Amino acid sequence: MDAENTSGICLEDLVQSFSTGNNTFVDNYSIFSRLVNGYMTLFLAVFGVVGNAALLRQVRQKKYQLSARLRAHLVALCIWDSVLVVSCSLCYGFLSVRYGIPPFYGPAAYILLLQPLGSFAVSGTILQLTAITIERYLAVSRPLQERALKSRFSVKWICLSIFLLSAVLNLPSAIWERELQPCWRIVMEDGVRTVQWTVMNVATELDSNPIYTLLFQFIPDLIFRFPTPIVLIIILTVRTLQLSCHGLAASAHMDKRRLTSNGTLMLLTLLNCKFLFCHASYMVNTAMDMLSHPFLAAREGHAPQTLRQFIGSLYMNDVANCLVVLHSATNWLLFIRQRKSNYRRSYSNSMLSTVNDERSPSVVNTTEAADLLLPYLQTSPTAFAVPFLAALCDSNAAMSQRFRGEAPFDQRASVLSTASAVYSFMRGVLIDFASEQKKTGLRETRLRCRELGAAHQRLGVELRTSDIKVARIALLERFAEMCHQPVAPVVAHTIVSFVLCEMRTGSLCETIEARKTRWRRPRKLSRRRSSDSRQLYPNSSLVRVNDDDSHFLNVPLELTSIKMNQISVP
Repeated sequence: MDAENTSGICLEDLVQSFSTGNNTFVDNYSIFSRLVNGYMTLFLAVFGVVGNAALLRQVRQKKYQLSARLRAHLVALCIWDSVLVVSCSLCYGFLSVRYGIPPFYGPAAYILLLQPLGSFAVSGTILQLTAITIERYLAVSRPLQERALKSRFSVKWICLSIFLLSAVLNLPSAIWERELQPCWRIVMEDGVRTVQWTVMNVATELDSNPIYTLLFQFIPDLIFRFPTPIVLIIILTVRTLQLSCHGLAASAHMDKRRLTSNGTLMLLTLLNCKFLFCHASYMVNTAMDMLSHPFLAAREGHAPQTLRQFIGSLYMNDVANCLVVLHSATNWLLFIRQRKSNYRRSYSNSMLSTVNDERSPSVVNTTEAADLLLPYLQTSPTAFAVPFLAALCDSNAAMSQRFRGEAPFDQRASVLSTASAVYSFMRGVLIDFASEQKKTGLRETRLRCRELGAAHQRLGVELRTSDIKVARIALLERFAEMCHQPVAPVVAHTIVSFVLCEMRTGSLCETIEARKTRWRRPRKLSRRRSSDSRQLYPNSSLVRVNDDDSHFLNVPLELTSIKMNQISVP
């Protein structure tokens, strides 16, 4: 029993209850506390620690079905859950088994100093689950932005931030709100009353200070514990389910990776629902504690609690604590039975985009890519890339400004050099797709596409959604004119979607990086642009678009060499 909860009890009722022997409420609560706070808490603690250890062991295996980032979040959640159940068993589990009603004096006074550890774990669990919910929402609603953000913010930094924030939130309660005071108690030994000196765990005067409770208890709880994170979890969970169901209904087919993603989403939704159900009583108690803060409850004529009301509040607190322990001790059951997936996502399958067509493959066949490469090599750079650049200039004003000139569009030197660069770049992409060593080649292709998107962003050419659509349509038209095979449009759509998606990701990453480097001087930024451009195309020459334009465009002389022996030709 917490000593601070006895301050509101009517002293006359308490004395009369024990003096007349009418302590039925206390005896009943003692039995209830021994069963719920004692035996059940200890059982759940052992069950939770063993289960979390088993889940940690399974998560570390490479063939575990969930993604690496979600596995890292699960590791952090397992640690928070283990700390929570262990702290609850230490603070009142063993004490309830021994005494029924945990005392706040004697050796128990020192054990009760560990109570902030439980609040620390609860705060960490809430914040960790909030972080998981936010990431899943971004992955469903804004996949490109989510990929760019998660490349900048690792799970380690997120977990470290949650740890520090939880520690700061619970630091005042561990240092300033509780103290040990010497006291004496009367005990009966062989019918003789004796006095024993001991210590008692009591609340400090600072805990009843209205200003302190407002700044260090009410406002932090309002923002980081209840109701802000709870409302955020509810809204994002519902919104994620809506977006997922909408995407499911709009999709004509689903591959195995999509099924795995939806299964993971349902598991996380069940985790959130379980969290809300088990923490409902805890939220009510938190709200009541917030309403009973001194700056809200300090008013004249406030009647103290009766013994019946006080015992009733203890029942409610014990049920809420038991549900919180139950939640933390059983989270691992949702993920421990996940089958080890033999489905190995290849590099290209995780990066390629598919179309809503029955024949659209998730991975481009080497032979099909070679069939697309052969007619491409027979097409001149001007015939392929100049119409593509013209379509981009019509939709993007920044791109149009870079190709200004008095000569016809298809005769300008800047247009011809850039068309050669585009042709060489796409030639290298097709060679990588047609190569027998596709897995290694696509890694390099993905990196080049992202660097190309970042270079466009640094040069002031923003890759908007409308520009991506125009570029996709223009490229598909070029490939359709070259090839006459029925499978060629599907293969071309997959490859073009891959290139544009990775370029957009690189552009978003560069946007985030630029926001962090705005404090740098423009001179340093311009040097960085030039050096990054040379790293992108090391064998390139710089061609000035216009004399009054301060930017340069990179034109690769030889992006890659053609090795026909690496292409499987049917």
